[in-house]
This record gives sequence, structure tokens and C-alpha cells, in this order.
Amino acid sequence: MKIDKKLLESLEDITGQLQRDKVTTKQVIETLSHVVNYYRFRDKTNEITYDMVLSYNKMHDHQCSDGYILDILQGDINIENYKKAIIQYNKMPDCFSPIQDYIDPTEK
Repeated sequence: MKIDKKLLESLEDITGQLQRDKVTTKQVIETLSHVVNYYRFRDKTNEITYDMVLSYNKMHDHQCSDGYILDILQGDINIENYKKAIIQYNKMPDCFSPIQDYIDPTEK
């Protein structure tokens, strides 16, 4: 399991502040609540659902899904970059760059 060093440093810092009476227990609980919410949101932002793919394809699938499948199988589209494109589109559809911006021709 990979350790999140920033999280560990933050927890050590808030623990030290509490031990030195620089913060109250209530402030520590509030801070920890924000940390938990951040990590929940961060983890969920990388999930891709069927609805996200459907929404993306309705707007950007100009060659039909078969065309994307062919591009992926031929190595023309990096799967991780394709995921990023779908996630970005669903977060901010008005500020979206098309999938072509995620194709790296050197990754074949």
C-alpha cells in the first residue's frame, strides 16, 4: 500500500498542534472532516460510470463506438488518456478538449 506523504505530514502536524494546545479538539475534528471529504471526492473523481461514457459519447462520438474500439485496439488511443477525457468532460463539459488532444502518436 502506497503511503500518502502529504496526508501523513498533515496528520502529524495537526496531532502536534493538539498536543501543544495550539488547536482545540473541535478544530482538529473539523480539519479531519475536511481531509476525509477531500479524499472521498478525490477517489470518486477517478471513477467512470456507464452514464459518464454515454454522456461523453453522445457529444463526441463522431465515428461511432466501433471506431473508438478500433482506435484503442490498434493502439491509437491510450486507455488512461481516454479515461481522463471522459472524466474531464463530465466535470466541465463547457471547457472540454476533444479526445484528439489525448491521443499521443508516440505511444504506439
